[in-house]
Amino acid sequence: MRKKIIAIGIIFLLLGIVLSDVSNIEISQNTEKIKFWNLYRSGEYVSEELNFTSNYALVYSFNQTLSGVIYSSSLNSLNLTNLKNFSIKPTVVEGKMLTYDLGPGSYYIVILSNTNPNITYTFVNLNKSILPALLELFGIILAVLGITIAIIGIILKKK
Repeated sequence: MRKKIIAIGIIFLLLGIVLSDVSNIEISQNTEKIKFWNLYRSGEYVSEELNFTSNYALVYSFNQTLSGVIYSSSLNSLNLTNLKNFSIKPTVVEGKMLTYDLGPGSYYIVILSNTNPNITYTFVNLNKSILPALLELFGIILAVLGITIAIIGIILKKK
């Protein structure tokens, strides 16, 4: 009986690991990382135009002091002194990591710098990330359950 319980625990653990791996692959397929910047004007670098047709999360870490996400319609009005006036407020700021929840529309990331920025930005389609996130959660639950069942099987005394 102990061996069967331990085997069931190991099976749950392996299923959990497989589901977590599958969800990570799925999430990475819905995520794009870009590290390309265009010199717009002297001291102003912009990302390629980001055209979103649904909700996206945009994340980037900056080492320059002045940066922001703007609507593409604001680009022509932008100059070295008014970036903060046109910047969209980030949803989350953790240290120098900025996260934006952006709806459908066109955007640019703007960096005010004298040198080409060494920044990678990542965006993910939130609508396509719900199922992989649920798979990840289910995989973690199965793995924890598998470990618990295996421990119970090990602890049980032989009859």
